[in-house]
Amino acid sequence: MEKKSPLISVIVPVYNVAPYIRRCLDSIAAQTYPALEIIAVDDASTDGSGQLCDACAESEARLQVVHFAENRGPSAARNEGIRRAAGAYLCFVDADDRVEPELLSTLYASLREAEADVSACGADGIRLAGGPAGVFSGEEAIACMAREIPFNYVPWAKLYAAAPVKACLFDERIYYSEDILFLYELFQRVGRVSYVPDILYHYNNDREDSQVHSGVSVRKLTALTVHDHVCDHAGERFPEAALYFRRLSLDVDSRWAMLTVESDAERWQIFSLLKRLQSHIRRHYDRKALQLLPERKSRVAVRTLHASVPVFWGMASFYKYVKRWLRKQERQRHQRSKKLLKQGKQCQNRESSAKAGRAVKNGESNAKTSRRVGKL
Repeated sequence: MEKKSPLISVIVPVYNVAPYIRRCLDSIAAQTYPALEIIAVDDASTDGSGQLCDACAESEARLQVVHFAENRGPSAARNEGIRRAAGAYLCFVDADDRVEPELLSTLYASLREAEADVSACGADGIRLAGGPAGVFSGEEAIACMAREIPFNYVPWAKLYAAAPVKACLFDERIYYSEDILFLYELFQRVGRVSYVPDILYHYNNDREDSQVHSGVSVRKLTALTVHDHVCDHAGERFPEAALYFRRLSLDVDSRWAMLTVESDAERWQIFSLLKRLQSHIRRHYDRKALQLLPERKSRVAVRTLHASVPVFWGMASFYKYVKRWLRKQERQRHQRSKKLLKQGKQCQNRESSAKAGRAVKNGESNAKTSRRVGKL
């Protein structure tokens, strides 16, 4: 008798993703793995995402939808899904992403074969080095997520045994980088993590209103607490990984500092945020970590903000205006190209019409000549 497949619970936190949510849920429902439930947690969306989830649930019996009365953040949404999950295994999918039909079956096979507590797969749309298939201890997995090789610190594109996750929930006080803290704590509690390089998860990096591309807010700054804890704790327990966690912290600080200057906030607010980010950079500054930053502009930004807030502010303001000017030039070039292309098509149409007219005249002339020859 064939053994019954254990249930997998797929948890989808939902917030203002109306253009993407149906595609996401359809991709989960199309899984080749036979036993799954889908839990969509609507975090008080204002764009009708929750209603779209309800509409999907009418035709998909495996989908249950939970609605929050007020916005509580991604950690609370995932935790609600974890508490309601009946599966022996859990998987997280972001509501604006999509997955391949073989995601769950591949991750489950990898996890069972390696006798692991967590399995991970490849993903696109995000900076990720990837690598060959492998099995890692919990400590090695922490080093992997810090290096972002072959997987990183996001909760999606992974399958988890439910028990350790239910004992290590997301911190609901954290609204950004909550995934780093979650995996850092979880990997200290698991025995093995397996990895397969198949690209089975598609991350949506096109949303300008996503947390990655949005400005700096009080909620977003809760990530600084995460970086403080992880950098300090890893410095004592996992020195090799700590260097890469400091790199990540410096990278985030430099990007947020640029976003702060580019924002429309009051000058006193910009100065206050930059001072806070400067303090954070100075706390985790490390020359080796600095050299690991992938972009030169990030290294320059970190050095400059570490030295002086006014100097960084001036440099970032100049960069902001240059970037705007370049965007304006690019738009103008694009408009000129469209205009030239349109003019070219009009010329082609006129030339084609002229050729057709000449062909008609030549045909008429040849016909007359033929008639004359026939008379002779």
